[in-house]
Amino acid sequence: MKPFHRILANNLVANITNFTVWFAVTFWVFLETQSVFATGMIAGIFLVFTAALGFWLGSIVDHNPKKLAMQGSSLVSASSMCWP
Repeated sequence: MKPFHRILANNLVANITNFTVWFAVTFWVFLETQSVFATGMIAGIFLVFTAALGFWLGSIVDHNPKKLAMQGSSLVSASSMCWP
């Protein structure tokens, strides 16, 4: 059960961070543009990317060892936080 709880906690932190960043971007765009249409477009883009990439990224996880896939995901997430 210990690895499961670690994975669950990691997933929780990643999801909270992801949704907080998307909310912050959407809110910032609304403050800058005062346009509900622009915020709707951001929400639509988020949903399309989630739906489109879900199948592809899921197949990568399914066809590779889970630990390797999780390490790769963490590496990509960490490196994206370092971009200027």
